[in-house]
Amino acid sequence: MRIFKWFVDFVANRESSIALVWVSLPFLPLHFYRKDGIFSIAQATGKTLKLDQATLMKTRPSVALVCLEVDLQREKNLKKYG
Repeated sequence: MRIFKWFVDFVANRESSIALVWVSLPFLPLHFYRKDGIFSIAQATGKTLKLDQATLMKTRPSVALVCLEVDLQREKNLKKYG
């Protein structure tokens, strides 16, 4: 059994293109290491949902982790960067 996000034209036997992904943002300058700063950076890729606990508490300054909701069928999300 899998859980999918409900939307108006939801069909139970059709695979959803929406996925939750954790994205790491390594080596952020400290002035970006705030929830609004990280959300602002991450929203270019998808809808920002949450930060992991270590990022919120600033106990792991080497990398920030953010959970995003991404539509895998959107062309801009399929681009490969650098």
